[in-house]
Amino acid sequence: MRGSSGSVTIDVTGSVLLDGHDLRDCSLAWLRAQVGFVLQDTALFSGTVAENIAYSRQASRDHVVQAARRAGAHDFVVALPQGYDTPLGPGGLGLSGGQRQRLAIARTLLRDPAVVVLDEPTIGLDAASERAVVDSLDALLRDRTTVLITHSLRLARRAHHVVVLDGGRVAEQGRPDELVAGHGHFRRLAAAQGMASPPRLPAPADVALRQLNVLLDPDAVAEALHDQLKGHLTVEGVSVRYVRYKPGTNVVVDYDVTASGGNHRVVLMAAADRDLAKRAARPASVALAEKVTERIPAGAPPLAFLPALDVLLQWLPLDVWLPAFAETPDDLARRAGVDVPVATQPRLLAYKPRRRAVLRMGAHVLKLYADADAFRSAARALLAGPRRPVLTAAPAGMDAALQVTAQEVLSGEPLQDAVAAAAEVGALLAALHGAPTRAVGRRLDPLVGARQTAATVGALVPELAPRVDRLVARLATFTPSVGDALCHGGFHARQLLVTPDGLAVLDFDEMGVGRGALVLATYAAHPLDGRSVGLDHAEEVLHGLVAGYGRRPQDLDWHVAVAVLRRAVFPFRTAPAVDWPERVERMVGTAEAALAR
Repeated sequence: MRGSSGSVTIDVTGSVLLDGHDLRDCSLAWLRAQVGFVLQDTALFSGTVAENIAYSRQASRDHVVQAARRAGAHDFVVALPQGYDTPLGPGGLGLSGGQRQRLAIARTLLRDPAVVVLDEPTIGLDAASERAVVDSLDALLRDRTTVLITHSLRLARRAHHVVVLDGGRVAEQGRPDELVAGHGHFRRLAAAQGMASPPRLPAPADVALRQLNVLLDPDAVAEALHDQLKGHLTVEGVSVRYVRYKPGTNVVVDYDVTASGGNHRVVLMAAADRDLAKRAARPASVALAEKVTERIPAGAPPLAFLPALDVLLQWLPLDVWLPAFAETPDDLARRAGVDVPVATQPRLLAYKPRRRAVLRMGAHVLKLYADADAFRSAARALLAGPRRPVLTAAPAGMDAALQVTAQEVLSGEPLQDAVAAAAEVGALLAALHGAPTRAVGRRLDPLVGARQTAATVGALVPELAPRVDRLVARLATFTPSVGDALCHGGFHARQLLVTPDGLAVLDFDEMGVGRGALVLATYAAHPLDGRSVGLDHAEEVLHGLVAGYGRRPQDLDWHVAVAVLRRAVFPFRTAPAVDWPERVERMVGTAEAALAR
């Protein structure tokens, strides 16, 4: 922050100037005289109040009192037993935190430095003390340069220029009013301290799905839910859990909702390619909604079409594309052919709207499918599981009409360290890829998925469209053969359990035939998120995978580039934050770097 005197500038050659003087040409004594400090731990010493304010300076009583008045300390000082002559214990024993800080400000004012450094001057203070200290800082900050280090947005918003640090790096900088109006770290800090509304998620521009702006705005969704609940419950919080978006066609958003102290899930869907009002009015949809009335927030219609937003609303466990989800737990277990204790309440392990739900019921895991082909593929993979050369869950039952499979629960712990276990994972994949491929119908073509992802990325962040198009064109100049290895199409660390008998694979729902490099690349790329985890981490995982696999699969670098590109939409898809466009761009850059290697 720059005042009318004591201005500090830094030129591009690296010189630091104070009031036009190069610091390398200044004496240390002169430099120290120009800078004053107010630290979060105020340094007060044994001696009188006046001696503490005048520390290191020869000052008259009038000057001491004048400084105390400007710092807002005079009134409490004269109320002390001996006023300015009251002796203080070590550290200002007997004074409140706010009083100690105001004495430190008075001491700095008495020195009248050109530059002041404030390090968390209000930390640990109650609201009243913080207000008093902030008011006293007005006198200190006037007509001088101030460098302020703080987590208090009340203080930071008084600055002319703010630099936000995150993880030791400059995350953003600018005027406070600009930053609080943006979508970055400063806005989130201001919202957390009640000084701004939470930043809205940026929405893709899609003329066919104009509801995107609303569906990605938790405040707007909370208001819509409040209107739907008609006062039965108070909506206290809404956050986006998952987004599935097909540009120009449809969008599905899964929300976590806190209402009257309870936690719930609600899904909103908008579509340009179908009539959702008719879907909600279908007799089959209405019948499913009636089944879940007792399992959703009181007073909420399980299923509703909201004409003002042109969206379909469903409270879990309702999903009209997943009829099995609406069954009572007892009926669901019976239909799936498994025995569970009466009145067992299912635990939702995973859910993708209009796609699949995974439930834990007693000693079994039930999987519910919306698509008939997905169910048949999963059923075949489950039944063939015991013949696989790796440990996996045993089949327990299924129901073709409901499109439900059941399997026994595997006992184990989630895999915690993908790097440390990479060699063991590589050995598991080598065994799997050497197995016969009978009863596996689909062939895995990663380039098809890369093209689909590129189209979505171009719609999400239009300025990236030329880059992803060029990337896909480069990938297409060399396309590896499909291969004939038995491949898990969605393989990642969360698909594995650490058991007493070794690593176990939870399921083979996305099994297919392809090249072994595809699975190694998919596993290594999965942790990448456009934030802290990058290509170096993927390479470290690949090093262990290859060691356990016994060889480096052909065309592995090509598959890594494809796998990273396929992950580029995930910053928007899963629990998106306001920085999702930047993270998508970083993922595209990582895919480009992977191909360049």
